[in-house]
Order: sequence, then C-alpha cells, then structure tokens
Amino acid sequence: MTELTQNEANLLDMMAGRPEMERRAFPLLAKRKDRARFFEDLRAGGLLDPSRDPRPQPGDRPGSWVVPYWPALGYLRACAEQSAERQDAELGGKVMGVLRAAAEYARDRPLEEDNPVTSEEFAHIISILPTQVVQAADLGPVPRWLRTRFDKVSLGANLDRAIGHFLSGQDPGDWSKALALATHCLAWETVTDAITSGPQPRALLDGFWLKTVIKHHALGLGRKLGEAAASAFTQNAGTLFATGIAATHSWLVRPAVEEHFQNHDWRAAENAAVEALRDSILGWAESDPTGLPDFVRAKLLGGDVEMLRRIGIYLIDALWNQLRALYAYACRPELFQHGLRHELFNLLKNHYEEMDAQDKRRTVAAIMGASPNGEGRARRASQRRWLAALPPDDPDVALALERLGGADGGAADTHPDFNSYLEAFHGPGPSPYKPEEITALALEGKLCEKLNNPPRVGDLPLPTDLGLRQALADAVASAPEIFIEKLGAAEDGIPGLEVPLQYEVLAALRGAWKARQLGPRAPWESLITYFDGLRESPHRNEEAFGELVGKAADLLADGARDDEHAYDEDLLPMGWEAIRKLAEIAPATQQPGKPLDAMTWAINSPKGRVIEAAVTHALRECRLADARGEGHGKIWEERFRAFFDGELGKTADGNDEFSTLAASYLVNLIYLSPEWTRANVAAVFPRDRPENLSCALAGLAFSTATRDSYELLRSGGVLESCVRADNLPPEARKVAVQRVMWAYLAGAQTLEEAPAKSVLDLARPQDIEEAAWFLSGTRGSELAADQRGRITAFWQAALTALENDKAPATVLLALGSLAWALPNARGANGELLKAVAPAMGRDVHAYGFLEDLARLLPSAPGEIAEAFSRFLQSYDATFDYDDRLKTLIWELAATGQRDAAYAACAKLRALPRMPELAERIRNTPAAASENG
Repeated sequence: MTELTQNEANLLDMMAGRPEMERRAFPLLAKRKDRARFFEDLRAGGLLDPSRDPRPQPGDRPGSWVVPYWPALGYLRACAEQSAERQDAELGGKVMGVLRAAAEYARDRPLEEDNPVTSEEFAHIISILPTQVVQAADLGPVPRWLRTRFDKVSLGANLDRAIGHFLSGQDPGDWSKALALATHCLAWETVTDAITSGPQPRALLDGFWLKTVIKHHALGLGRKLGEAAASAFTQNAGTLFATGIAATHSWLVRPAVEEHFQNHDWRAAENAAVEALRDSILGWAESDPTGLPDFVRAKLLGGDVEMLRRIGIYLIDALWNQLRALYAYACRPELFQHGLRHELFNLLKNHYEEMDAQDKRRTVAAIMGASPNGEGRARRASQRRWLAALPPDDPDVALALERLGGADGGAADTHPDFNSYLEAFHGPGPSPYKPEEITALALEGKLCEKLNNPPRVGDLPLPTDLGLRQALADAVASAPEIFIEKLGAAEDGIPGLEVPLQYEVLAALRGAWKARQLGPRAPWESLITYFDGLRESPHRNEEAFGELVGKAADLLADGARDDEHAYDEDLLPMGWEAIRKLAEIAPATQQPGKPLDAMTWAINSPKGRVIEAAVTHALRECRLADARGEGHGKIWEERFRAFFDGELGKTADGNDEFSTLAASYLVNLIYLSPEWTRANVAAVFPRDRPENLSCALAGLAFSTATRDSYELLRSGGVLESCVRADNLPPEARKVAVQRVMWAYLAGAQTLEEAPAKSVLDLARPQDIEEAAWFLSGTRGSELAADQRGRITAFWQAALTALENDKAPATVLLALGSLAWALPNARGANGELLKAVAPAMGRDVHAYGFLEDLARLLPSAPGEIAEAFSRFLQSYDATFDYDDRLKTLIWELAATGQRDAAYAACAKLRALPRMPELAERIRNTPAAASENG
C-alpha cells in the first residue's frame, strides 16, 4: 500500500462508515490522475469488496424494482481506462482481481440478488482492460449476467464492444476469448409459448443487440478462427434446430438462410444461430478455406438437422466457385423436399446454366424422381415448382414440363421458392392515376369526369380511393397554380369533385401556402371565392362536408395569422365574409363526455375551426388598424361585434365550441374589445348553464394567465361562483382553483379576499388538495422570498380550515409536498411539518419529504426529530433510496438527537446496514458525533 496523507486516510475511514461520503468521494477519486495510488488502501478497507454491491430492492408499486448504484464502479472503470491508456498490466490486473472476487462471491447467492448495473459495468471494464489481464476463465460470469430479469440493453452494447476489443488484436488467444463471448451471447432458454402452449427458445440477450453482435463479429471470427468458429456456431445451431417445430419445419421458423423480409424478427435466438454460422463460414472462405468443403459436407449436408442442410446448400450457392464440387452430393432426389426448397431452388436458379451437361441432366432427373408426400397431382405440382427455377427453353427442362403438362398441371406459383409466403399491404393503396396524369386531366378539363368515377386497379381486392386522394394531393403540391385556376371553374372545377377529393386539394394548398409557394394575392382571390361558394355546395348534407369546411377555415386562419406571411390587406373584407358564411354552414358535432376533453374537441370540430379563424382574422385587422394609428375600436364595432354577439347568443342552445374557445382566447378578446369582454364575461362563463360553464373552464385551462384576465374573472364573479358551485364537475372546478392559486402566488389576490377566501371557508378537501398540488408544481422555479412566504401562509391557513387532525391523508400529503418552500423548521414551521408528517410515509413523495427534513435539520433539530418520528409511524420501509434514511438518522445523532436516531434505527432495523449504523452511533462519543 502507498503512503497516504492524514487527510486522505481520514477520507477513506469516513467512506467506510458513511455511505453518503462513499457516494461523494468515489467520483472525486476517479477524476484524480493518481487514482491508482488509492487502490490497495481501498481494497484493504473493504470498500472494493463485492459484499458492498447493493442488491435490487422492491419499489413502491407492485412489480417495480429499484436498482441502486455501487459507487465503486465509477472508480474501477476509471482505473481500467487508465490501465488501457498506459498499458499498465499491473493496474489492470488489480481491477480484474475485483471482478474475480465478485464472481466468486456471486456463486453462493441467488441470481435474484445480482445487481444488473454492476454486471453492465463489469462488461464495460472487460471491454477496455488490456487483453492480456483477462483470462478465458474470467468470462465465466457472462452467462449469469445474461440471466438477469432486468433490462439487458446496456449489457448487450458492452459485450459487443468487448468482442470487438478481443478480436482487434493479433493474439489467437484473444480471438478465442472473443469467440467465447459471442457463444455466450447466443445462449437461449426454453419457455412456454403463450399461443401454442409449446416449448420455444428465447434468447437471453436483447434481440437488437444479439443481431448487432452477430452482424459486427461473425465474419471476423470466421476470418480469424476459421473452423473453430464454424464448429462452435454449428453446435449451437444444431442444438437449437434439433427438436420441436424447428426440427420438422425449419422453414416456418426461419424461411430463408439469407437476409429476407420473410424471416421473423421476433425469433431472435433462431435468427442469430443461423446468421452466426452462415457469416462465420463466409468469413472462413475469405481467409484460408482449407478444409471448408469437407466441413460443409460432413457437418452440414451430411447431418440429420434440416436447418444445417439448408445452410450447407446456401453456402454451395454463395460460394459456388469454391464448393461447386459438392453439388453432385447435394443433387439427390431425396433432397428435393419441402424443407430445403428455398435454398435449393435459389441454387438451381443461380447456377444451372453454369453446369455441364451431365449435372444438368442429373438435376432434371433428380427433380422428376423426387417423390414428396402424396402422388399424382400433388407430386406433379411439386415437380413443376422445382422446374420453375430452371430456364424453360433448356431442352431437358422443356421435355420435363411437357411430360407434366395438361389440364391438371396446376397454375403457376407466384413464389415457387417458398412453401409459404406472407404479403401485407400498407399505405393508401394503389391509385388509378399518377400525379402527373391528374395534372394533365386538369389541363384537359377532365378532372371531375375521371376522378369522380375512377377505374379499379388490377385484380387487388382493395379500395383505391385513398390512393387516388394521395395522388391528387401530390399533383396539387407539385403544380398548385394549375388547380387554383380550377377552384372557380363552372365546369369540371374543384367544386364538382367529390368531397374527400376537394378536401385533399385544400390540404395540399395549405401545405403550399406554409411552404411559401403561393403568392399573397391571386391565389387567395380564387380561394376566398371558392370558400364563399361552399354555402351553395350540393354536398352540404354529406357527412364529410364538415371536414371540408374545417379545412377551409384552417386555410383562412393560416392566411391571417402571420403579418409577414399573409394574404393582401385589401382582400380582408372578402375573407371575413367567407368566414361568416362558413360559420353558418359548419355542422354541429357531438360534445365529448368529459369536460376537459372539450378543448381537444373544439379545436378539431368544423365549427371550432371556423371560430378560431374568426378570432385570428379579427386580430389581424385590429393589428393593422393600430399600426396605421387609427385604433381598432371602430373596426371592432362595425365588422366583428355582431358576429361575436351572435355566436355568444347561440350558446344558450349549445354552441359549446364558442364557450370553450372564447375562454381560451380570453386575453385576445380583452385586446379586441375590453368593454365587450367585460360586459359578456358572465355570459361566456354562464353560472346557470353547467355544460357551457364546464366547456369554458376547459378552455380557460389553455388561456394565458394575466393580471388583467384574472381581474376580469374576479370582478365578474366567475371564479367565486365556480368555487362555490355544487354542480360543477371536479375537473372543471380544478381549473378555477388553479387560476385562483396562480393569482395568489402572483400577488394579485390575498387569502382574505374572495375567491381564495371561499376556497378556505368552504374547506372542500378536494379543492385544498388541488390548490396545494398547484403550488407544489412551482418547486424548482425561481420564486421570490415573499412568494415562498405565501405558500407557507396557505399551508397554515389550509390546516386551520380543515382543523388539522380531521384533514384527509391525501390533503396532508399534498400540503406536505410544500415543505421545500420552508426557510427553516422553527416555531410554526415545525408545527406544519409535524402536522403532515404521518401522511408523508405513504407515497413516492416520501423521499422528497426526507430530503426537505435533512435540509431543515440544522435550523431546528428537535422539531425535525419529532416530525421524523411521526413520519416513521406510517412508513413501511422496504429499501433506502440513495441512503436518505441512514443519512438523516446519522445527522440527527450528530445534532444531539441521539434518542430519536436510536428509535429510528430500531424501527428500520430490517433495512440493510441499519443495525451497523445503530452500533456506529452507539460507539461514537456524543461530542464527536455532534462534530460530524
């Protein structure tokens, strides 16, 4: 061991006794350039002992787990990196010694106690250590790492890196280590298939990383290890495909040896086995293929495993120049069977014409002599499928086909190289016209004639309307000016198209406008004229017409939203007229059942989209009037007020879209006309119509909170009535309570004024709980001291209103989440903590509360001790996340609260290392404990 300074020795002593110090010190040691100087002392002090590696612990929710991090891992990795950088085999050997000790320690404990994060880090360390310090036996723990029940994505990445690390050098011994790791990665276990209830192999490694490992390294292993790699992978594939359906119907498990979309991604174990063997032999063939033909014949073609024979046939095809001599052995009638069809078919298709006359005759004879299950018609059909791989003009093939001809010869097979072939279609389906053809039809004046009555496409039993719509959209996007000219055409114009096709035209034009492909004037004159004419459309009664109206409104809104990219100002009167007419014909839609869904429904309904367009348009005209110095009061009165009065009046019989959107645009309405908004705020939030009120509150949730808008709501009595209402859905009342608490925190309202006073006076637990959670959500924000004081004042007032001991646990929990706002735990603040402490041990917020207790401890140790004692009354400890419990207990003892610390240790004695903490407190003199 090296000579350490007194401070360094003291640091290591504190690390051994204080987990918090261990977590803080290890990262600091890892960053030091002389980190290796501490290694022996850390090991001698037990800080690198595998018994300190924390075990996974059950989480708060059933089935959840917490996996703690062993702080020593970062230090070990840093030492491994330094060992690699300096090629320091001595340091690398020390690190490897820790890994060996961990492997030995793990042998005597259940697999469930293994820490998966530690396994991942060990795999990473192996991937960077100098290869000479890692022995073949050191790879023995890898199968155990792979059997963890936790996620193995990072483990897969580290093993992939480790294989490449060993394979990159020139030492054959390192190559063998790489092969051992790759073989471990291929490991699988047998599970019961949920569908067939039969056994099925399941790869231990994550499927993505298993495929990645084989893709990255199988060829390289074959190039460097040749027959050794091929033999290892042959054994794995032979075992995997020797039983069950994989043995009798390997083509169902792995349809093709090569990469093919017919293969099944979910069969990770089988795919990896095939690909590893295939690629390793292809790599072998690139380097020194001595012995390769004998290996393929004896181990693959000559075996009893169907999958191995298929791989052998594939290799003859892929390595024809090297293995063509094996063709005579492969070309036997008994091999022309269903299981070998794909690979043998491709071999014939790719190389028949390169064969000599004798091999050609032998091939045709083998096909005609093949006798699969069944005779007669079934046999002839099978033979015809094999012959499909051969050129039909070959004399021997032509003669064979003639012998199989006749009415019962069978229809041609689309995919004769597969026993079964799965196809699926996705996307819009085929279109009868290409985009450029649709553009030509528009120019020829045949758009409506052809597109309203499209022909079917081929023999596919699929509708073609989606494909036609997509093709039309593409055509409009490529030449928007051509279709704009058709917007107002009396004959064969856009209005004459079916509604879904008109919709696609508008959608494509909207995209062209956003891409700035359309100018600000000419296109919009045609568009606005078209929008205006929708009121006379013969399609008004069709179900899809509402979407067309909504898309027209979207375009008008886009054209007025951005002053720098908007249609010309002199077209605004026409645009407004079009919006008014769209509002008249927009169909009514069904309101959602849940009030908070009202906003989503409103902005997607035809009427709601028209209202949004109206607000956007009005804002643009008023902005322009203000920019000219005229003010916008006159234009509001002359052009827009009647429309908004009319829509507001319709809310008496529904029109929930307006209730929702007017509330969401409340700040904008104040700008358009503060007088109108002030006079009508009660009508936007009608107390006597709960349905409209709920929708308005749903919209208010999406409105920007400002002092002006809040004052308007308060002066109009809206929020007060919402807080006091008994018939308002809970979700809607939450919005009102949240807005009140925003104002309180912003200083626009006090607790002694309505409606905040009503929240407390009524003392509805659900309202106070919502208010507390809203304030809790500001944690982490940059709040001023007076704002934090308001949070504390609300906490105190809420407990008083609920009479403390009568408050439901859920409300106490919400109030306890405000502990972060307390500056200290003295006096009344301590009482607040003690009041909520019993409820804080029942939720995931317990750890945040513990963190706050630790922060506040120096200010009032006695108050914190009592609050912690009450907290433990309801806390069912199953693990100690981040050692927060042990840290707080030690700090309690250090501040003179030793009795409370002993009691906490006794209550939590089932937790790991808690008895040791109690003993340490007992053996530490009070004065020393109080000095830390």
